[in-house]
Amino acid sequence: MKIFVTVFFLLGVAIGSFGMIETLNSNELILNSDLIVIGKITAIDKADDSLQNGCPPQIEVLANKVEITENLTTPENKESVVIITLKGFEDDVSFEKDTDYLLFLKKEGDNYIVFNSPQGALSIKADGTLAGMINLGVNLESAKKKIAETLSQKK
Repeated sequence: MKIFVTVFFLLGVAIGSFGMIETLNSNELILNSDLIVIGKITAIDKADDSLQNGCPPQIEVLANKVEITENLTTPENKESVVIITLKGFEDDVSFEKDTDYLLFLKKEGDNYIVFNSPQGALSIKADGTLAGMINLGVNLESAKKKIAETLSQKK
């Protein structure tokens, strides 16, 4: 019986690991993002019905409006973007209104999604440290420096 339980447990771990998020290193996260911004979530609303099509009833598609305070990737002067998230999907980021974030984004139609969600969304604490999928005690200024250095090597 112990062998059966052990084999069953190991089989469950092996199968479950296929659904896990692949953690990217910082260079991959930076270089594969279409847009990297610092911004505040100002609104979280239900997305248009056209984006709900095909989603199971327990998943709600949300449109999260972000007021951009700093664009770290392009000189393009966008004031805001909309990020689409899936409420009820365990591997997607769940934003908090009026919270500042460092965001690594991918363009998806007219909107954006968090790149490698939830890894690509880091909340900015009052002391400037970043919090997210992995809490390493990194502060915003060192992250901005790393982003700038990595993007300068891309050119």
